[in-house]
Amino acid sequence: MPPTIETARLMLRSLSRADFEPYYDAVLSQRAVMYWLSASGEPRSREESLATWARLTSPQRDPRDRFWAVVNRASGELLGHVVLQRLDKGDLIEVGYALGEKHWGAGFATEASRAVVEFGFATTDLEMIVGIARPSNSASRRVLEKTGLQYAGMRRYYDVDVAYYELHRAAHEAALTAQGQASKR
Repeated sequence: MPPTIETARLMLRSLSRADFEPYYDAVLSQRAVMYWLSASGEPRSREESLATWARLTSPQRDPRDRFWAVVNRASGELLGHVVLQRLDKGDLIEVGYALGEKHWGAGFATEASRAVVEFGFATTDLEMIVGIARPSNSASRRVLEKTGLQYAGMRRYYDVDVAYYELHRAAHEAALTAQGQASKR
């Protein structure tokens, strides 16, 4: 179970079974969101979503896969999720996110992604965190770039061609050092 992480506007906490209905309504049932998330581009049925949800909230899932609910601290509203998980069940760890459409464009995905990337590097020996986005999803690609990941070409994961991004620990630490020096000025 991942620890709770707080940012300026968000609380990132463990997903619970009680989160299913608000998450389904905000993300899984929304055509605009699922267009980017599923290979079919279609919303998922409630039954299919319940089966996926049971796996995500199971205590038996792989401990390398960490899923957080993204909650607005001011309103308590569940906005979506952010993850650090094995990319396509492989050895690479990816940062991923999905928010309800009404929360797009407010910087929440970037804020949540930055927090879990920082958590990943601070609490593990990971040397790299990756991210993927559909090539035409310019908003998601911007989130990855604002999180510090660098474009590294096209790849194929989850049976889909994706834009592939990487952030190496050394580059992350150098960016943090530069930010710290800039804030001292």
